[in-house]
Amino acid sequence: MSEFMKPFDNANPPLVFVVNDAQAQLVYLSGLLTKQGLDVKAFTSAEAALAEMKSGNPPHLIVTDLHMPGLDGWRLCRLLRSPEYMAFNAAPILVVSATFSGEDPEQITADLGANAFLPAPVDSKHFIEHVKRLLAGEAPQRITRALIIDSNKSMISLISKAFMIHGYEVHTANRGHDAIRLFSDINPEIVILDYHIPDADDGQLIKEFNKINPSCAVVVITSDPKPELALKAMKLGARAYARKPFDPQYLIRLCENARRELSLLHAEALLEERTCELRESEQRYRTILDSIDEAYFELDLKGNYTFFNDFLRRAYGYSSKELMGMNYKSYTTPEDAEKAYKIFNEIYLTGKPKSQVNYEIIRKDGTGSMIEISVSLMRDPSGEPIGFRGVGRDVSERIKA
Repeated sequence: MSEFMKPFDNANPPLVFVVNDAQAQLVYLSGLLTKQGLDVKAFTSAEAALAEMKSGNPPHLIVTDLHMPGLDGWRLCRLLRSPEYMAFNAAPILVVSATFSGEDPEQITADLGANAFLPAPVDSKHFIEHVKRLLAGEAPQRITRALIIDSNKSMISLISKAFMIHGYEVHTANRGHDAIRLFSDINPEIVILDYHIPDADDGQLIKEFNKINPSCAVVVITSDPKPELALKAMKLGARAYARKPFDPQYLIRLCENARRELSLLHAEALLEERTCELRESEQRYRTILDSIDEAYFELDLKGNYTFFNDFLRRAYGYSSKELMGMNYKSYTTPEDAEKAYKIFNEIYLTGKPKSQVNYEIIRKDGTGSMIEISVSLMRDPSGEPIGFRGVGRDVSERIKA
Protein backbone atom coordinates (compact mmCIF):
# COMPACT_ATOMS: atom_id res chain seq x y z
CA MET A 1 0.00 0.00 0.00
CA SER A 2 1.40 3.39 -1.04
CA GLU A 3 1.90 6.14 1.52
CA PHE A 4 -1.07 8.28 0.46
CA MET A 5 -3.42 5.28 0.58
CA LYS A 6 -2.89 4.63 4.28
CA PRO A 7 -6.18 5.06 6.17
CA PHE A 8 -6.72 7.72 8.79
CA ASP A 9 -5.96 6.39 12.26
CA ASN A 10 -6.87 9.31 14.55
CA ALA A 11 -9.58 8.87 17.17
CA ASN A 12 -11.76 11.60 15.63
CA PRO A 13 -11.64 11.11 11.87
CA PRO A 14 -12.50 14.03 9.57
CA LEU A 15 -16.16 14.30 8.53
CA VAL A 16 -16.80 14.18 4.78
CA PHE A 17 -20.12 14.96 3.08
CA VAL A 18 -20.73 13.19 -0.23
CA VAL A 19 -23.52 14.67 -2.37
CA ASN A 20 -24.65 12.79 -5.48
CA ASP A 21 -28.12 11.91 -6.78
CA ALA A 22 -26.76 8.85 -8.64
CA GLN A 23 -26.97 6.03 -6.10
CA ALA A 24 -24.18 3.95 -7.67
CA GLN A 25 -21.73 6.87 -7.59
CA LEU A 26 -22.81 7.82 -4.07
CA VAL A 27 -22.16 4.31 -2.77
CA TYR A 28 -18.88 3.99 -4.67
CA LEU A 29 -17.36 7.30 -3.51
CA SER A 30 -18.63 6.87 0.07
CA GLY A 31 -17.12 3.38 0.15
CA LEU A 32 -13.71 4.63 -0.98
CA LEU A 33 -13.72 7.27 1.77
CA THR A 34 -14.96 4.89 4.47
CA LYS A 35 -12.12 2.47 3.68
CA GLN A 36 -9.72 5.31 4.47
CA GLY A 37 -11.13 5.58 7.98
CA LEU A 38 -13.06 8.79 7.33
CA ASP A 39 -16.42 9.62 8.88
CA VAL A 40 -18.71 9.75 5.83
CA LYS A 41 -22.24 11.09 5.45
CA ALA A 42 -23.97 10.51 2.11
CA PHE A 43 -26.72 12.70 0.64
CA THR A 44 -28.75 12.28 -2.54
CA SER A 45 -29.57 16.01 -2.68
CA ALA A 46 -27.79 19.30 -2.01
CA GLU A 47 -30.77 20.48 0.06
CA ALA A 48 -30.33 17.59 2.50
CA ALA A 49 -26.59 18.30 2.84
CA LEU A 50 -27.24 22.00 3.54
CA ALA A 51 -29.87 21.12 6.15
CA GLU A 52 -27.36 18.89 7.94
CA MET A 53 -24.74 21.66 7.88
CA LYS A 54 -27.20 24.17 9.34
CA SER A 55 -27.96 21.75 12.18
CA GLY A 56 -24.46 22.35 13.51
CA ASN A 57 -22.60 19.45 11.91
CA PRO A 58 -19.97 21.17 9.70
CA PRO A 59 -17.96 18.86 7.41
CA HIS A 60 -14.21 18.97 6.98
CA LEU A 61 -14.69 18.29 3.24
CA ILE A 62 -17.57 18.30 0.74
CA VAL A 63 -17.49 15.98 -2.29
CA THR A 64 -20.26 16.89 -4.71
CA ASP A 65 -21.61 16.16 -8.16
CA LEU A 66 -22.75 19.05 -10.38
CA HIS A 67 -25.72 17.81 -12.40
CA MET A 68 -28.49 17.13 -9.86
CA PRO A 69 -32.24 17.90 -9.77
CA GLY A 70 -33.44 20.80 -7.64
CA LEU A 71 -30.48 22.62 -6.11
CA ASP A 72 -27.61 21.47 -8.32
CA GLY A 73 -23.94 21.21 -7.40
CA TRP A 74 -23.07 24.46 -9.16
CA ARG A 75 -25.42 26.49 -6.96
CA LEU A 76 -24.38 24.50 -3.87
CA CYS A 77 -20.74 25.49 -4.40
CA ARG A 78 -21.59 29.15 -4.93
CA LEU A 79 -23.87 29.18 -1.86
CA LEU A 80 -21.10 27.75 0.31
CA ARG A 81 -18.88 30.62 -0.80
CA SER A 82 -21.53 33.30 -0.19
CA PRO A 83 -22.00 35.60 2.84
CA GLU A 84 -25.23 33.71 3.66
CA TYR A 85 -23.14 30.61 4.48
CA MET A 86 -20.09 32.34 5.92
CA ALA A 87 -19.48 29.52 8.44
CA PHE A 88 -18.68 27.21 5.51
CA ASN A 89 -16.76 29.61 3.25
CA ALA A 90 -13.46 27.92 4.10
CA ALA A 91 -14.71 24.31 3.85
CA PRO A 92 -12.81 22.58 1.01
CA ILE A 93 -14.94 21.38 -1.90
CA LEU A 94 -14.03 18.59 -4.31
CA VAL A 95 -16.26 18.44 -7.38
CA VAL A 96 -16.62 15.06 -9.13
CA SER A 97 -18.61 15.31 -12.36
CA ALA A 98 -18.88 13.87 -15.85
CA THR A 99 -20.67 17.00 -17.13
CA PHE A 100 -17.51 19.07 -17.56
CA SER A 101 -15.02 16.21 -17.98
CA GLY A 102 -13.46 17.79 -21.06
CA GLU A 103 -13.19 21.31 -19.71
CA ASP A 104 -10.14 22.93 -18.11
CA PRO A 105 -10.29 21.72 -14.46
CA GLU A 106 -8.63 24.90 -13.20
CA GLN A 107 -11.26 27.03 -14.94
CA ILE A 108 -14.21 24.98 -13.71
CA THR A 109 -12.82 24.90 -10.17
CA ALA A 110 -12.44 28.68 -10.12
CA ASP A 111 -15.96 29.23 -11.51
CA LEU A 112 -17.42 27.08 -8.76
CA GLY A 113 -15.36 28.51 -5.94
CA ALA A 114 -14.22 24.93 -5.30
CA ASN A 115 -10.78 23.64 -4.36
CA ALA A 116 -10.43 20.78 -6.85
CA PHE A 117 -12.23 19.12 -9.76
CA LEU A 118 -12.10 15.52 -10.96
CA PRO A 119 -13.89 14.15 -14.03
CA ALA A 120 -16.11 11.12 -13.43
CA PRO A 121 -15.65 8.19 -13.32
CA VAL A 122 -12.75 8.76 -10.94
CA ASP A 123 -9.60 6.73 -10.51
CA SER A 124 -9.77 5.52 -6.90
CA LYS A 125 -6.13 6.27 -6.03
CA HIS A 126 -6.24 9.68 -7.69
CA PHE A 127 -9.48 10.47 -5.84
CA ILE A 128 -8.09 9.53 -2.41
CA GLU A 129 -4.90 11.46 -3.11
CA HIS A 130 -6.99 14.60 -3.78
CA VAL A 131 -9.07 14.01 -0.66
CA LYS A 132 -6.00 13.78 1.57
CA ARG A 133 -4.45 16.89 0.04
CA LEU A 134 -7.66 18.84 0.64
CA LEU A 135 -8.00 17.66 4.22
CA ALA A 136 -4.37 18.65 4.81
CA GLY A 137 -5.08 22.15 3.47
CA GLU A 138 -2.74 21.70 0.49
CA ALA A 139 -5.22 22.77 -2.22
CA PRO A 140 -6.39 26.37 -1.68
CA GLN A 141 -9.65 27.58 -3.14
CA ARG A 142 -9.42 28.75 -6.74
CA ILE A 143 -10.54 32.38 -6.98
CA THR A 144 -12.68 33.68 -9.85
CA ARG A 145 -11.31 36.89 -11.35
CA ALA A 146 -13.76 39.69 -12.20
CA LEU A 147 -12.92 42.80 -14.19
CA ILE A 148 -15.28 45.77 -13.59
CA ILE A 149 -15.22 48.54 -16.20
CA ASP A 150 -17.21 51.73 -15.59
CA SER A 151 -16.46 55.43 -15.88
CA ASN A 152 -18.46 56.04 -12.69
CA LYS A 153 -16.12 55.47 -9.73
CA SER A 154 -19.02 55.22 -7.25
CA MET A 155 -20.58 52.41 -9.31
CA ILE A 156 -17.23 50.62 -9.50
CA SER A 157 -16.87 50.85 -5.71
CA LEU A 158 -20.41 49.54 -5.11
CA ILE A 159 -20.02 46.53 -7.41
CA SER A 160 -16.47 45.77 -6.27
CA LYS A 161 -17.45 45.52 -2.60
CA ALA A 162 -20.30 43.13 -3.35
CA PHE A 163 -18.12 40.83 -5.50
CA MET A 164 -15.25 40.80 -3.00
CA ILE A 165 -17.65 39.81 -0.21
CA HIS A 166 -18.64 36.84 -2.38
CA GLY A 167 -15.01 35.75 -2.69
CA TYR A 168 -14.11 37.15 -6.12
CA GLU A 169 -10.75 38.64 -7.03
CA VAL A 170 -11.74 42.08 -8.32
CA HIS A 171 -9.91 44.33 -10.79
CA THR A 172 -11.26 47.65 -12.05
CA ALA A 173 -10.81 50.12 -14.91
CA ASN A 174 -12.63 53.29 -15.96
CA ARG A 175 -11.13 53.68 -19.44
CA GLY A 176 -11.12 51.43 -22.48
CA HIS A 177 -7.36 51.17 -23.07
CA ASP A 178 -6.78 50.33 -19.36
CA ALA A 179 -9.49 47.68 -19.56
CA ILE A 180 -7.89 45.93 -22.55
CA ARG A 181 -4.46 45.95 -20.89
CA LEU A 182 -5.90 44.55 -17.64
CA PHE A 183 -7.90 41.92 -19.50
CA SER A 184 -4.76 40.61 -21.21
CA ASP A 185 -2.78 40.65 -17.95
CA ILE A 186 -5.24 38.94 -15.58
CA ASN A 187 -7.38 36.84 -17.99
CA PRO A 188 -10.63 37.26 -16.02
CA GLU A 189 -13.50 34.77 -15.99
CA ILE A 190 -16.09 37.59 -15.74
CA VAL A 191 -16.22 41.13 -17.15
CA ILE A 192 -18.84 43.65 -15.96
CA LEU A 193 -18.82 46.32 -18.64
CA ASP A 194 -20.59 49.68 -18.80
CA TYR A 195 -21.66 49.90 -22.44
CA HIS A 196 -20.69 53.56 -22.85
CA ILE A 197 -16.98 54.03 -22.05
CA PRO A 198 -15.61 57.46 -23.10
CA ASP A 199 -12.52 56.30 -25.01
CA ALA A 200 -14.04 53.15 -26.59
CA ASP A 201 -16.51 52.70 -29.45
CA ASP A 202 -19.90 51.24 -28.50
CA GLY A 203 -19.53 47.48 -28.44
CA GLN A 204 -15.86 47.49 -29.44
CA LEU A 205 -14.70 46.20 -26.04
CA ILE A 206 -17.14 43.27 -26.16
CA LYS A 207 -15.75 42.14 -29.51
CA GLU A 208 -12.17 42.63 -28.32
CA PHE A 209 -12.68 40.61 -25.13
CA ASN A 210 -14.39 37.75 -27.00
CA LYS A 211 -11.56 37.73 -29.52
CA ILE A 212 -8.90 37.48 -26.80
CA ASN A 213 -10.75 34.92 -24.64
CA PRO A 214 -14.10 33.48 -25.86
CA SER A 215 -14.59 31.60 -22.57
CA CYS A 216 -14.91 34.84 -20.59
CA ALA A 217 -18.47 35.88 -19.71
CA VAL A 218 -19.09 39.54 -20.58
CA VAL A 219 -22.03 41.11 -18.74
CA VAL A 220 -23.11 44.55 -19.95
CA ILE A 221 -24.53 47.19 -17.60
CA THR A 222 -25.97 50.56 -18.63
CA SER A 223 -28.37 53.33 -17.63
CA ASP A 224 -29.55 53.68 -21.24
CA PRO A 225 -33.24 52.66 -21.34
CA LYS A 226 -33.37 51.78 -25.05
CA PRO A 227 -34.21 48.05 -25.55
CA GLU A 228 -32.30 48.02 -28.85
CA LEU A 229 -29.10 48.43 -26.86
CA ALA A 230 -29.60 45.14 -25.01
CA LEU A 231 -30.20 43.30 -28.30
CA LYS A 232 -27.10 44.86 -29.88
CA ALA A 233 -24.92 43.94 -26.89
CA MET A 234 -26.08 40.31 -26.97
CA LYS A 235 -25.46 40.09 -30.74
CA LEU A 236 -21.93 41.40 -30.19
CA GLY A 237 -21.25 38.55 -27.75
CA ALA A 238 -22.37 39.69 -24.29
CA ARG A 239 -23.71 36.84 -22.14
CA ALA A 240 -26.13 38.95 -20.07
CA TYR A 241 -27.44 42.50 -19.68
CA ALA A 242 -28.54 44.62 -16.66
CA ARG A 243 -30.00 48.11 -16.56
CA LYS A 244 -28.95 50.55 -13.84
CA PRO A 245 -29.86 50.97 -11.06
CA PHE A 246 -29.77 47.36 -9.83
CA ASP A 247 -29.13 45.42 -6.65
CA PRO A 248 -25.47 44.23 -6.67
CA GLN A 249 -26.70 40.80 -5.50
CA TYR A 250 -28.80 40.57 -8.66
CA LEU A 251 -25.71 41.36 -10.75
CA ILE A 252 -23.72 38.64 -8.97
CA ARG A 253 -26.42 36.05 -9.69
CA LEU A 254 -26.55 37.24 -13.30
CA CYS A 255 -22.78 36.80 -13.67
CA GLU A 256 -22.83 33.35 -12.06
CA ASN A 257 -25.63 32.21 -14.36
CA ALA A 258 -23.72 33.58 -17.36
CA ARG A 259 -20.60 31.64 -16.37
CA ARG A 260 -22.62 28.48 -15.80
CA GLU A 261 -24.40 28.84 -19.15
CA LEU A 262 -21.12 29.44 -20.98
CA SER A 263 -19.51 26.39 -19.38
CA LEU A 264 -22.52 24.24 -20.26
CA LEU A 265 -22.36 25.42 -23.87
CA HIS A 266 -18.69 24.46 -24.01
CA ALA A 267 -19.48 21.06 -22.48
CA GLU A 268 -22.30 20.49 -24.99
CA ALA A 269 -20.05 21.40 -27.91
CA LEU A 270 -17.39 19.03 -26.64
CA LEU A 271 -19.98 16.29 -26.11
CA GLU A 272 -21.23 16.72 -29.68
CA GLU A 273 -17.68 16.48 -30.99
CA ARG A 274 -16.99 13.37 -28.92
CA THR A 275 -20.29 11.82 -29.99
CA CYS A 276 -19.36 12.25 -33.65
CA GLU A 277 -15.94 10.73 -33.00
CA LEU A 278 -17.54 7.85 -31.09
CA ARG A 279 -20.00 7.16 -33.91
CA GLU A 280 -17.19 7.08 -36.45
CA SER A 281 -15.13 4.84 -34.19
CA GLU A 282 -18.09 2.54 -33.51
CA GLN A 283 -18.84 2.30 -37.23
CA ARG A 284 -15.24 1.29 -37.97
CA TYR A 285 -15.37 -1.15 -35.04
CA ARG A 286 -18.61 -2.70 -36.28
CA THR A 287 -17.37 -2.93 -39.88
CA ILE A 288 -14.32 -4.89 -38.73
CA LEU A 289 -16.35 -7.21 -36.49
CA ASP A 290 -18.99 -7.82 -39.18
CA SER A 291 -16.27 -8.91 -41.60
CA ILE A 292 -14.97 -11.79 -39.46
CA ASP A 293 -16.28 -15.38 -39.70
CA GLU A 294 -16.82 -15.72 -35.95
CA ALA A 295 -19.48 -14.52 -33.56
CA TYR A 296 -18.60 -11.57 -31.32
CA PHE A 297 -20.87 -10.51 -28.46
CA GLU A 298 -21.08 -8.37 -25.33
CA LEU A 299 -23.44 -8.97 -22.41
CA ASP A 300 -24.32 -6.96 -19.31
CA LEU A 301 -23.94 -8.52 -15.87
CA LYS A 302 -27.45 -9.99 -16.13
CA GLY A 303 -26.56 -11.80 -19.34
CA ASN A 304 -28.48 -9.54 -21.75
CA TYR A 305 -26.99 -8.73 -25.17
CA THR A 306 -25.69 -5.16 -25.45
CA PHE A 307 -23.61 -5.61 -28.63
CA PHE A 308 -23.06 -8.32 -31.26
CA ASN A 309 -21.80 -8.66 -34.80
CA ASP A 310 -23.75 -9.73 -37.86
CA PHE A 311 -22.28 -13.25 -37.85
CA LEU A 312 -23.89 -13.98 -34.46
CA ARG A 313 -27.23 -12.51 -35.56
CA ARG A 314 -27.30 -14.72 -38.66
CA ALA A 315 -26.28 -17.77 -36.63
CA TYR A 316 -29.22 -17.30 -34.26
CA GLY A 317 -31.71 -16.33 -36.98
CA TYR A 318 -33.04 -13.26 -35.16
CA SER A 319 -33.20 -9.66 -36.33
CA SER A 320 -30.91 -7.13 -34.62
CA LYS A 321 -33.93 -5.58 -32.90
CA GLU A 322 -35.07 -8.94 -31.56
CA LEU A 323 -31.63 -9.99 -30.34
CA MET A 324 -30.66 -6.71 -28.64
CA GLY A 325 -31.41 -7.03 -24.91
CA MET A 326 -32.26 -10.75 -25.16
CA ASN A 327 -31.01 -12.87 -22.26
CA TYR A 328 -28.73 -15.86 -22.85
CA LYS A 329 -31.30 -18.15 -21.17
CA SER A 330 -33.76 -17.46 -24.02
CA TYR A 331 -31.87 -19.34 -26.73
CA THR A 332 -30.53 -22.49 -25.09
CA THR A 333 -31.70 -25.53 -23.15
CA PRO A 334 -32.31 -25.30 -19.38
CA GLU A 335 -29.31 -27.55 -18.77
CA ASP A 336 -26.96 -25.40 -20.86
CA ALA A 337 -28.44 -22.21 -19.39
CA GLU A 338 -27.38 -23.46 -15.95
CA LYS A 339 -23.97 -24.37 -17.33
CA ALA A 340 -23.56 -20.87 -18.85
CA TYR A 341 -24.63 -19.24 -15.56
CA LYS A 342 -21.89 -21.11 -13.66
CA ILE A 343 -19.32 -20.05 -16.26
CA PHE A 344 -20.30 -16.37 -16.09
CA ASN A 345 -20.38 -16.45 -12.29
CA GLU A 346 -16.90 -17.99 -12.14
CA ILE A 347 -15.52 -15.37 -14.54
CA TYR A 348 -17.12 -12.59 -12.46
CA LEU A 349 -15.72 -13.90 -9.17
CA THR A 350 -12.21 -14.72 -10.38
CA GLY A 351 -11.78 -12.18 -13.18
CA LYS A 352 -10.20 -14.93 -15.27
CA PRO A 353 -11.44 -15.70 -18.82
CA LYS A 354 -12.81 -19.08 -19.90
CA SER A 355 -11.94 -20.63 -23.25
CA GLN A 356 -13.39 -23.30 -25.55
CA VAL A 357 -16.62 -23.91 -23.68
CA ASN A 358 -19.27 -25.82 -25.68
CA TYR A 359 -23.00 -25.42 -25.25
CA GLU A 360 -26.11 -25.78 -27.40
CA ILE A 361 -28.06 -22.84 -28.79
CA ILE A 362 -31.62 -22.93 -30.11
CA ARG A 363 -32.17 -20.82 -33.22
CA LYS A 364 -35.33 -18.84 -33.88
CA ASP A 365 -36.60 -21.59 -36.23
CA GLY A 366 -36.26 -24.16 -33.42
CA THR A 367 -33.20 -25.98 -34.79
CA GLY A 368 -30.22 -26.59 -32.53
CA SER A 369 -26.53 -25.97 -32.99
CA MET A 370 -23.42 -26.52 -30.85
CA ILE A 371 -21.29 -23.44 -30.30
CA GLU A 372 -17.83 -23.07 -28.78
CA ILE A 373 -17.24 -19.79 -26.91
CA SER A 374 -14.44 -17.96 -25.12
CA VAL A 375 -15.57 -15.32 -22.61
CA SER A 376 -13.84 -12.65 -20.51
CA LEU A 377 -14.91 -9.95 -18.03
CA MET A 378 -15.42 -6.31 -19.07
CA ARG A 379 -14.58 -3.51 -16.62
CA ASP A 380 -15.22 0.25 -16.54
CA PRO A 381 -12.32 2.78 -16.24
CA SER A 382 -12.43 2.49 -12.43
CA GLY A 383 -12.02 -1.31 -12.60
CA GLU A 384 -15.61 -2.22 -11.70
CA PRO A 385 -17.10 -5.22 -13.61
CA ILE A 386 -19.77 -4.10 -16.11
CA GLY A 387 -20.36 -7.20 -18.25
CA PHE A 388 -18.87 -9.92 -20.42
CA ARG A 389 -17.45 -10.10 -23.93
CA GLY A 390 -16.73 -13.17 -25.99
CA VAL A 391 -16.22 -14.84 -29.33
CA GLY A 392 -17.81 -18.02 -30.59
CA ARG A 393 -17.91 -20.41 -33.50
CA ASP A 394 -20.31 -23.11 -34.67
CA VAL A 395 -18.69 -26.51 -34.02
CA SER A 396 -21.70 -28.72 -34.85
CA GLU A 397 -20.12 -30.26 -37.94
CA ARG A 398 -16.80 -30.81 -36.15
CA ILE A 399 -18.54 -32.61 -33.28
CA LYS A 400 -20.54 -34.78 -35.72
CA ALA A 401 -17.35 -35.70 -37.58
